[in-house]
Amino acid sequence: MTKYLLFLLGTRLLLQDPLYCQERRMETDRPDQTESPVLVKKGWLQTESGLQAEWDGNTSSFFHPGTLWKFGLSHWLELRLTTDFLSRQSRPLPDNRLRETGLLPLEIGGKIALVDEKGYRPKIALILQAAPATWGNKKFHTHSWAHGFRFTLQHTLAPGIGIGYNLGAEWDGFSRQPAFIYTLSPGFDLGQCWYVYAEIYGAVTKTEGPAHHIATGAAFYITDDLKLDLSAGRGLTKAATDGYLAFGVSFRLPVIK
Repeated sequence: MTKYLLFLLGTRLLLQDPLYCQERRMETDRPDQTESPVLVKKGWLQTESGLQAEWDGNTSSFFHPGTLWKFGLSHWLELRLTTDFLSRQSRPLPDNRLRETGLLPLEIGGKIALVDEKGYRPKIALILQAAPATWGNKKFHTHSWAHGFRFTLQHTLAPGIGIGYNLGAEWDGFSRQPAFIYTLSPGFDLGQCWYVYAEIYGAVTKTEGPAHHIATGAAFYITDDLKLDLSAGRGLTKAATDGYLAFGVSFRLPVIK
């Protein structure tokens, strides 16, 4: 009997019953690496948080959690704060393990709406961010402020089908050379509750080889204002991270009427 009830519940969710999901759902910048040009509604607070395991050679990293805090200040400006708690472990030798745990430098910034989508013109926004060198655990301090920008663009190809892409540059606080970043991510709505995507993203620097990655993931909207997601990716080139696996939850609520 229990298996029968679970089967009915699963079938109901997969069919995207309108009682569970509504049309005016929130837009988030996770789980993919492609940031959305959609801003949080004015007066609303939105948090996008996740646990992520990442591995690269002999180093494994765990974000527990990484959280993006967003507040809609106006119809054209969104304030942003990123807090990342990181544990990183290296294994140069079986009996010599190096472990670092702490808060990464806080990243502050904003998203500015530029133009709305019209015809062949995509919806475009600009994200600016900076991380002061000493705003975090001493183990993760940088030599100077890390900072960056990215243009976020989005096309609607058909009802429930879209493509997003980003272009920008980032400075990590150690090198004066920027990393030029790109992302490209087609996404598909499956009914009103499910969303799936595929993605290619990466960075190119002058001193290191290109770091290209592929990823995929899915999200489920419990309500318009509450969303769960799961994603995974792997590197394609030598300079890229070997891979990652992430799970997250996002929600929003009005704080100023």
